[in-house]
Amino acid sequence: MHHKQYEELTVREFLDDEDFIRYVKFSDPSDVAFWSQWKLIHPDRAHLVDVAELQLQVILNVKPYIPSAGFQESLLLQINESIASEKAVVKKRRTKFYFSLGAVGFTSLAACASWVMLSTITITTGNGEFKSIELADATRIELSANSSLTFPRAYQFRPVRNVRLSGEAYFRVSHLARGESPEYGEAFTVNTDLMDVTVLGTEFNVRERRGVGQVALIKGGVVVKALRSGQRRTLRPGDIVKVSSGSNTVETEQKDAMVPGAWTEGKFSVNQTSVKDILTAFEDLYGYQVILDQPELANKKIDGSISIASEQGLLFTLSNILDVNVKKKGRVIRLEKRR
Repeated sequence: MHHKQYEELTVREFLDDEDFIRYVKFSDPSDVAFWSQWKLIHPDRAHLVDVAELQLQVILNVKPYIPSAGFQESLLLQINESIASEKAVVKKRRTKFYFSLGAVGFTSLAACASWVMLSTITITTGNGEFKSIELADATRIELSANSSLTFPRAYQFRPVRNVRLSGEAYFRVSHLARGESPEYGEAFTVNTDLMDVTVLGTEFNVRERRGVGQVALIKGGVVVKALRSGQRRTLRPGDIVKVSSGSNTVETEQKDAMVPGAWTEGKFSVNQTSVKDILTAFEDLYGYQVILDQPELANKKIDGSISIASEQGLLFTLSNILDVNVKKKGRVIRLEKRR
């Protein structure tokens, strides 16, 4: 105990010192002598010992020490200074806490804002499922079955309007431009694996399945770019182009076997369309594999309108047109010749 350094201790640290506690609690002669001598050697610190001793006596419930009148005034002054010091410490800690809390809040807010700005929303459809989507700029999208559309969560705050499509969708893009040419942020782009379709404000159908992308322009104007070759083609209303993974070029089609976008009205509008093409579209919509018992039927041409509201209705129509029986097993459908 005699070798300890008490010169720098505060009242609180005296209260935590085991040797000092023993001195106050048991008043051992050697301890009493030590502290009497210590206060004589350190008169500027003696009042701290007296304050700590008084507080310990109250805590330990021992016989209280009766200080002199002068000491009481000094003690009151020290207590007030101690309280002020403690308040300053608490205020400093509280300020630090609030600052830390604010920093955490700012960091959380920044992280949240970053997440909102960088994250995306993906809408998907399953077999025979169709969805209507309206974006923040009033652009409307009809998403076909077995397709997905991805767009930024903060779409309305992004400088460039763009979405990503897998499958097929019909777009009615909101026109934002005031002039004849698109300004930054006004153009709307559909990204697929094979192509980019950029528009200003228009209606068009985009399909990309089985390694072939197709764009059919209904009205307005679009620019189709093949990603690998970089080839571009500007379309006019009625134009249909395709981009295949094999050629990587933008090729013009004279006409589509099925009227583009008719599926949004719950039907296939076919004009001299092969049975093979119709069955392929059925597979894409409903997720089946269709096997023809008579392969020659694949080249038969069909005209008219076929409902796609349900797979059963579509299969019933095909079975009557082709004079076949429908055999279903799991996700495989066989169209067999009637005997």
